[in-house]
Amino acid sequence: MSNEGFQIAAAAAERYERHVARFMLAFADAIIDAGAPRIGDAVLDVACGTGFVTRRLVERVGATGRVVGADLNGAMVQAAAGYCPPGIKWVTAPAEAMPFADGEFDLVLCQQGVQFFPDTLAGLREMRRVLRAGGRLAATVWAPMSENPFLEAQALAIRSEAGSEATASFWKAIPPDGDRLLGDAARDAGFTSVEIRRVSSVAELPPATEYVPDQLSATPWGPLFAALDDDARQRVVEAAASHLTPCTNADGSLSVPFTSHVLVAS
Repeated sequence: MSNEGFQIAAAAAERYERHVARFMLAFADAIIDAGAPRIGDAVLDVACGTGFVTRRLVERVGATGRVVGADLNGAMVQAAAGYCPPGIKWVTAPAEAMPFADGEFDLVLCQQGVQFFPDTLAGLREMRRVLRAGGRLAATVWAPMSENPFLEAQALAIRSEAGSEATASFWKAIPPDGDRLLGDAARDAGFTSVEIRRVSSVAELPPATEYVPDQLSATPWGPLFAALDDDARQRVVEAAASHLTPCTNADGSLSVPFTSHVLVAS
């Protein structure tokens, strides 16, 4: 997503598709609904990852539309091309310098990518540049960790073993002021009619002892977790499971709320 951001290897990209989809797909639908693609639209999905959002756009824009997915992470782009339907154009490029003409798109979407841009304003300005006059932007950033207990559980558990400095990127991924980050950057980039809403969803997940290590392995923090010794990894999983006790069902499975800020601008 950026040269300092969400970078994972090819094997992790496959795990990302399998494990992160469990809670991310509801928000893929939410950002598409917010952006309201129309038949015939040219749509760009920035920081597309493995294509959770991108693949859903094809039907929404129809045969006369055009869908492009862009991500700096080449492993993500390669994985997306394998998981998504034909007809999508894939581009490996940073959000701050995309190889598209001015005014090329009717709609730009960015799910959980803005917080990773090394220069947030430059990324938003670039997205504005590639939009036609009157074009639309929809973007999401997680609400604070206190409203995303699964993400908080991982962050606190890893920090207890690896330390605050090693896990600083967790807090960048889930900023405490994501609504302000989105709104201020969009306005400073020249967008108008800026609106931010909140979207929540409850994800049904496997037991924490099974799911936490799988999901961590699909993120940039996977190598950090893998580098811990066996005892430390076990403590991370147990700490995360303990944090998630209020979300744990009688059979051990999880019902976990997730909340995201959704920005819509023109």
